[in-house]
Amino acid sequence: MFSAPVPADRFLQLSSGSTSVTFQDPTGEPTAATGTVTASVYRSDGTLVQASVSTTTGSTGYYAAHLSSASVAQLELLTVKWYDGSTLRKQTAVEIVGGFYFTIAEVRAIDPALSDEDRYPLSRIQQGRALVEWEAERIMGVSWVPRYRYVTLDRPAWPQLLLPDPMIRDIRIVRAYNAPTSTIDYTSGTSFDDLAGTETGIAVSRSGAWSWCSVSAPFRSLTVGYEHGFDAPSPDVKDAALLHLRHKLNRRTAALSDRATSQNNDFGAVTLATAGVDFATGIPDVDSVYARHSYRTPGIG
Repeated sequence: MFSAPVPADRFLQLSSGSTSVTFQDPTGEPTAATGTVTASVYRSDGTLVQASVSTTTGSTGYYAAHLSSASVAQLELLTVKWYDGSTLRKQTAVEIVGGFYFTIAEVRAIDPALSDEDRYPLSRIQQGRALVEWEAERIMGVSWVPRYRYVTLDRPAWPQLLLPDPMIRDIRIVRAYNAPTSTIDYTSGTSFDDLAGTETGIAVSRSGAWSWCSVSAPFRSLTVGYEHGFDAPSPDVKDAALLHLRHKLNRRTAALSDRATSQNNDFGAVTLATAGVDFATGIPDVDSVYARHSYRTPGIG
């Protein structure tokens, strides 16, 4: 199983908002555009959703564009292309999700220190939440909120198609590419309703009529877009994820160095758990919950 990098922004489905970018010079410092900045928004399959969206600006190099209702109507992983005049300057990602593991208010309530909005601004907590959700999914091998993925796969020689994620909710796009140039778009065909996803991540034909095998183009010749994940995290997963985030937000102020593997106290030497082993966070109360709910096959990354 594989996971995509954490997107720059996450939006709740049907909740519009603005996404932003900061242009940088060759040294990585913010720099202003030389022309009019616009943004174009594309779905994961390359479909254009918004073209030449006007932007607003703030600090040097910062530009923001508003996502339309059409952009956030479905679970998606959008690509935003930012133009300085006619020149493409940068691309960013925006993920449209069906929920979050917890709210910002719940984060601030778990620790009195986190209620300090100057010390812990909204952007910092949002970024931390996205990272914790991504790490939790990577460790457990399943998403606890509805998400969308668009993948290119090899075409198998058997009726079942194994997708990278379990808990398949809906299969929206299936396209097969045959040599040299022909394409079969199953999405628009009447037989598409015959395809179903399973909790184990297998796409199957209800009638057995689908055939994925292609001698002429077996490798990387099938693209599938699908929704996956639970409706919401279970209470213990939510509690563990909150603890995971509190650790990330407060680790720079912890009395013990992140590099420490043991410490001495009144009870003698104490060995501390460390992250990075077998998909673990290094936080026992978190790892025990994540392990209990894991969909990952032991020994397989």
